[in-house]
Amino acid sequence: MASGIDHPKRDVTFLSSGLQRTILGGFFRPLASRLMPVYVDCANRLEKEAGESARIDLSEARALVLEVITEHPDFDWPSSDAPS
Repeated sequence: MASGIDHPKRDVTFLSSGLQRTILGGFFRPLASRLMPVYVDCANRLEKEAGESARIDLSEARALVLEVITEHPDFDWPSSDAPS
């Protein structure tokens, strides 16, 4: 289907093409789930707390994730992820 617009031929490399070749298909699945706000806020909090060192202790990371979850009153643990 021609658009009527003459586009010059150019060599374009899309980020999406590179990601598709290197990242497993389910990598972005959490961003399409009902829990997306929690995942994004957890990642944001961890990134901020890690700072320039880009490192954070595992126990501190767990505590931050639980803190973010408690800040989301509508969060409901998926049955397979509920803490025991």
